[in-house]
Amino acid sequence: MSSPQIVYSHLKEVRDFKVNEILKKATIIDSSYTISKVVGVLVNSNSYDVFCMDGKDVLTICARDLLSAKDVENMKVKPLLRKIQPLTKNDTVEKAAAILSHYRMRSAPIVEGNQIVGVVDIKDIVNLLHKQNLKWIPINDILTSDPITVKSKDSLATARKIMITKKIDHLPVIKGDKISHVITSMHLLQVIKPGEKIGMGLRGIDSKKKYESEIGNIGSTRIPNLDTHVPFSTVIESMLKNDASCCLLTL
Repeated sequence: MSSPQIVYSHLKEVRDFKVNEILKKATIIDSSYTISKVVGVLVNSNSYDVFCMDGKDVLTICARDLLSAKDVENMKVKPLLRKIQPLTKNDTVEKAAAILSHYRMRSAPIVEGNQIVGVVDIKDIVNLLHKQNLKWIPINDILTSDPITVKSKDSLATARKIMITKKIDHLPVIKGDKISHVITSMHLLQVIKPGEKIGMGLRGIDSKKKYESEIGNIGSTRIPNLDTHVPFSTVIESMLKNDASCCLLTL
């Protein structure tokens, strides 16, 4: 088992990296948008978080937060927006990681002169970690044991409720006696996106009815599945290769 202090010291190069060097374009919305329009922005831009300015304050909402909306078509997003601490261009990856962890987000906004000039994305931080020698760190030190799962015959409403109450975005789906795939908050947003062609006979049905449908095959099968004894570096490499936001670890 690796010592947290040793790992912290080893990652000094990553921790001190300036966020300005990995800045990328932010997905911006207006607080007057409807939930439906914000869902469309997230799905079409393949983003998990969106941001807007309210005076000097930075407001945000993520895919999981949008799942709590009851009236997707007509409700405004403003009541669901939450204030977030922004970064400056001179801040470090260590501060960005702390903000991402605190707010349970995947991107942190960078602000200059009361304007959002970009974001630091979690994937870019993972890319920085990938360049480090992390083969000596066992994944057992950081994995989430006994993760919450759902069955393929469970309803989408069940998955939605778990994600909202437990504040998680990934649910492994069990089909038979094996993990078949993983359903995420983004998959659920695609289900309720108005007019979205999702190939499951749900188009034109209101979101409440859609949530009553079974999970079935909705989700992703491109999630890496590795042994629990692999090193941290192997997990990172597999996630980047599969463009995945999680990794299954199986005994």
